[in-house]
Amino acid sequence: MRRAGGWLLVVAGLLLIAGGVVAAVAFGPDDRLTSGRHTFTSRGVAVATAPTVLAYSGPTIELTATRKSSAPVFLGVGHHVDVADYLRRSAYTQIDSIDLPQHFSTSVVRGDRLPAAGPAGLDWWLVSDSGSGSARVVFPLPDDAVDVVAIDPKLRRGFEVMVTAAVIQEGAFVGGLAMSLAGVGLAVGGWVLRSGTAARNLRPAEPAHRAVRLEGEPGPDGLT
Repeated sequence: MRRAGGWLLVVAGLLLIAGGVVAAVAFGPDDRLTSGRHTFTSRGVAVATAPTVLAYSGPTIELTATRKSSAPVFLGVGHHVDVADYLRRSAYTQIDSIDLPQHFSTSVVRGDRLPAAGPAGLDWWLVSDSGSGSARVVFPLPDDAVDVVAIDPKLRRGFEVMVTAAVIQEGAFVGGLAMSLAGVGLAVGGWVLRSGTAARNLRPAEPAHRAVRLEGEPGPDGLT
C-alpha cells in the first residue's frame, strides 16, 4: 500500500513540475504571455472580437494594432451592447476565438452600411487609442462582456490590421517556479517512500532458531 502511495506522489510531483515549467516559460520573468503578430483583413471597415472571446475576468490584456504605411487606426474596448449597436448592419471581420499564443479563428459578418459616426467621438469606450500606423490599449478584463474593435477612423472599406495580444498575470512566473519546486519535493518524498517499502520487502528472512541437544546433554525431562 505504501509503495502504491509512493508512486502516486511521484506522478503527482512530476505533473506539478511540468505544469510549473510550462507556466514559467510561457509567461517569462515579465509575467506576460504574448502572441505573435497576426494579420486580419476585412472587406468592411473593422475587425472586432465576439462577446465570448473575452467573457471572463481576471488578467490584464494588452493589445497593439498596427497598419502598413502609417495608415490611421483606432483601437477601442467597449461593452458588447454598445459595440453591437455601433456595428449593426456594417460588414466586418469577427474574431471568434483566441488560443494564445498562436491560434485565432475568424468569421465574416455581412452588412451594407457604414457606422453612423467615426469611433473617436464616441463616449462609451472603456479604453481607446488611435494613431498613425499603430494604437495600443491595456485593460483588466471586467466582469461584463466586452468587445475589442480595430477600425479605420475614416471608415474606409478594405481594412487590414496586424494585432499583437498579451496576457499579463502578475506573479505567474514566480508561481510557476514555486509549483515546480513543490513538485520536486513531492516526487522526492514519493520516491523515498517507494524505495523504503521496496527495501523492506527485499530484506531476507531471518532463519528460524532450532534447539539442538548435544549427545550426553540432559533433555528438558532430565533424561540423556
